[in-house]
Amino acid sequence: MLLDYLTPHFTVEFHGGHKPLTPEMQLLIFIQYISNMDCMREVGMLYGIAKSTVLHVVHHISSTMTRNLTDQIIRWPSVARQREIVNAVQTRSGFPGVVGFLDGSHIRMASKLDRDDDYINRKGYPSVQLQLVVDHEMVITDMYTGWPGCTHDARVLRNSTFFHDAEAARVFRPGQCILADSAYPLKNWLITPFKQNGFLTRRQRRFNQRLSGERQVVERAIGHLKGRFRRLKEIPFHQAEDVVNLITSACILHNLCVLSDDNVQRYIDNDPALRPNRCQNVYLHGRNGVLRRLQLLALV
Repeated sequence: MLLDYLTPHFTVEFHGGHKPLTPEMQLLIFIQYISNMDCMREVGMLYGIAKSTVLHVVHHISSTMTRNLTDQIIRWPSVARQREIVNAVQTRSGFPGVVGFLDGSHIRMASKLDRDDDYINRKGYPSVQLQLVVDHEMVITDMYTGWPGCTHDARVLRNSTFFHDAEAARVFRPGQCILADSAYPLKNWLITPFKQNGFLTRRQRRFNQRLSGERQVVERAIGHLKGRFRRLKEIPFHQAEDVVNLITSACILHNLCVLSDDNVQRYIDNDPALRPNRCQNVYLHGRNGVLRRLQLLALV
């Protein structure tokens, strides 16, 4: 399937010092690299090519995928698909109108880009932020990446096209929303848990538990993304564009795996170190978001 998508866009031949590398071989080299922690020299030895050829192939495939497949494979669900998501979530937990789940995660870097300390996250290592929205089956419906690791999740969201489109009512139909954790501010389209202040009512605690249970799908999606495409556990590139292209390519591959039902559960990595970010919201809640959460509280 992936080769069918990419073949029309293969315009570069790599020889690796020997005969030209076919599109099939280039794709195999790329999959080998992104799926493991092997360095490029080890991948080159496996395929009998130079390290520099592996580098060129990886950059070429990742940029080609990002440029030509992102909008085809990572896209907001159709109206019919939205109805499926809403019905599935409401049947499972009682939350009405939910069409997705939002979270962020750090993608570790081998070193800071441009020696910029902003890439050092609160956990003390260099990273870039990855923001995902997924549906109830772990399909990524929106992604945004590239911000330095020190950036707060909510700030990443506020600078994304998704946020501006949602605020301008270009994403959600009336009554629809996505669920997220407490790192994000309440909006009429973005619902988060009640803050644990020690005085929550029984109904509020139940609301939080059900929201947390539903949100596990985005955590599983991140676990699959990093567990299957293990190069995301540490990217050694030095150019921001190359980093973004590799992460985007992994997200495209993730969706193809999920849509093909390709042993997804087998690859989910439950390592706590790979879990999404855990930080508190630093922005004011929107009034309409507060009202919307109260409405949901009465229904869940």
